[in-house]
Parts: sequence; structure tokens; C-alpha cells
Amino acid sequence: MADHITEYLHTEAEHFTARYNHWLGDITVAAGVINLTLRFWITLLTGGFSGHLIVGILLTVIGVLYFTRHYFSVAPNRITLYNLLGSAVKRYTFVSFEDLSIRNNKIFIADKADARETKANITKWLMHPKGWEALQKMNESQK
Repeated sequence: MADHITEYLHTEAEHFTARYNHWLGDITVAAGVINLTLRFWITLLTGGFSGHLIVGILLTVIGVLYFTRHYFSVAPNRITLYNLLGSAVKRYTFVSFEDLSIRNNKIFIADKADARETKANITKWLMHPKGWEALQKMNESQK
């Protein structure tokens, strides 16, 4: 299977996709499993249902989503930011890859018509490190 993080194509059909950092999923799944285990044990001891079991289930599901969902994608004319459910929540449009720049671990999009820049709401620490490296290489190769 090809590494989806380091391979990227600049076409409308196949975008560069960035995944969430794995430690987010690790921590969230671990917290969910620990919560589920302890609450299930307490439920067995007390004989009553605990609503905290739902919290453990939600944490576990959220942790799994960090492993399976994309953080954002870069197409030839836009960056699309996604939520954990997979829905697009924000789109940043640009004319060409030359309008993208990465400075101080932040992504900026230049609007040459207005002579201003927009900072994309993308955080480096949320992104998988290999994906960030690939994004930087992609950005440097377009300059």
C-alpha cells in the first residue's frame, strides 16, 4: 500500500491529504478504554448503570476517528479543512501553489489582488509529522 502522507499529486482528483498526529488518537483511545474498564468494573460492583460508560465509549470513538480521518487536504486551487466526522468545515481558495507559504510553522495564503495574506487555521502539532514534512517539500518545490 502506498504511503498516503508522503505521496501527493497535484490534480483535482487526487489531493495531498494530511492526517492527524497519531498521539492524539493514542491518548484519546487510552483514556476511553481506561474509563470504560473502570466504569464497567464499578457498574458490576454496584449493580447500577453508570452514565460515565457513555463518556468512555465517546472517547474511544473519537480516538479512532483521529486515526481514520483527514485533517485537511490541498488541491491545486484550495485547502479544505475537515472536522473529525469528515465534513468540510473551511475552505481557503487560491490561484496557484505559489500563493501558499509556510512561515513559523503556519500556512499563509497570499491574495495578490488585495495584497494581503490569510493565515490558514491549521496547527502543525495536530498534523502527522511526515505529512508536515511532505507539505513543506511540496511548498518548496512550487517556488
